Amino acid sequence: MNRSIKLIFIFILIATIYSAFLISSSLKIGKVYRKIEQKEIIEKKQEIPRIYFTGDITNMYKETGERQIKIKYKSKNNTFEKYATLKVQGNSSAYYEKKNYIIKFFNDETYLKKFKVNLGWGNESKYVLKANWIDKTHTRNIASANIISQVQKKYNLFMGTPNNGMIDGYPVEVYVNNNFHGLYTLNIPKDEWLFNMDDKNPNHIMFASEGWKPTNMFMEEANFYDWECQVGEQTDETLKKFNRLMDFIINSTDKEFKKNIHNYINIDAAINYYVLTQTLHIADNVGKNLLMITYDGKIWYPSLYDLDTAFGTYFNGEEESSFDSILNMDSNNLFKRLNDNFSNEIADRYFELREDILTEKNINNEIDNFYNSISKDSLKKEKNKWGENIPGFDVNQMKTFMKNRLPVIDNYMKAKYTKAKICTNNNSTYCNQFNNKEKL
Repeated sequence: MNRSIKLIFIFILIATIYSAFLISSSLKIGKVYRKIEQKEIIEKKQEIPRIYFTGDITNMYKETGERQIKIKYKSKNNTFEKYATLKVQGNSSAYYEKKNYIIKFFNDETYLKKFKVNLGWGNESKYVLKANWIDKTHTRNIASANIISQVQKKYNLFMGTPNNGMIDGYPVEVYVNNNFHGLYTLNIPKDEWLFNMDDKNPNHIMFASEGWKPTNMFMEEANFYDWECQVGEQTDETLKKFNRLMDFIINSTDKEFKKNIHNYINIDAAINYYVLTQTLHIADNVGKNLLMITYDGKIWYPSLYDLDTAFGTYFNGEEESSFDSILNMDSNNLFKRLNDNFSNEIADRYFELREDILTEKNINNEIDNFYNSISKDSLKKEKNKWGENIPGFDVNQMKTFMKNRLPVIDNYMKAKYTKAKICTNNNSTYCNQFNNKEKL
């Protein structure tokens, strides 16, 4: 009996020691796994590239010109330390607390030899750091650009360029003298490589509309003050090539316009500009921010740039536009002439795009794809740095705005038809809008 009790005691002791060993091992393994998980979280937070400035960027304005700094770029796939120049970019945005910058990379402190590096679009030395001050989501500009890029690609426009003639970019954190300065996007600049142009070719020209004056609205001849020549020599010959187009738009009859417009402008690019500006409510681009591109000095391509007001926000980011607001495209004489003579084609183009690219689902996907690429940790740092000063609205505002706006634009475009349209696909957006009066 005593022997049995001893055996039971020994068995209990062994079982207790073994259990303690298992618990201890589990705790150690748990700690290891927690460390691994924590490391993965930290690494995930650091997926956004970081750009470090070393130098003085205080009191910078557009008029103060370039500043020379040291720079370090650090990402998962690329790290380098070089020199750079910074220049404030933008017009009204140049006076915001947090500024946009044009950044140019150089090999050394002489700032003579460009440093070209592939940051996503091939080897280039010039980029834009976009502050997105009026959009706290940092999403409107690039999400809308990617939607427009899909449209341009569908009609074989700006093929062979980085993003079909549209800017592209990705989120980065910027540090100044090792202090967090803000969340930015690193973007393709308004430069020749945006359109795969050769700045040595006299027929490769880019003009950018700088305002809302009669010349910007195609009512008067162009000049170099209201139209900035971004690519091409600022000469009388360059201006003459652009004013050939201006003269035709201002002085041609409707009959002449309809017959000969293809000798002056790419009609697909012009119709796309009209449809996309109205549909996405890019209010700041009816006159200003319009780019005019030519590769032969004769045929011009309208292209959209600076899309901060897309999806229903004012230029200052402090007010929300009404989803049923119709932009006055006719205030720009180019688009008035287009609408007067090609209204059926404009409506056709819109309803074609409503079947694939301009669907609520596709628009929401582009918004989500970009917004989800931004680290939540970076958004938190941005808020901590700039507080409640950052204007703008959230992602849900964009989605709700477009959900409510698309049916409005369906009706608006349907009304453009000057002749009855044969409806061959009863499941299409056009057929649903045109034939089913209850839905209108």
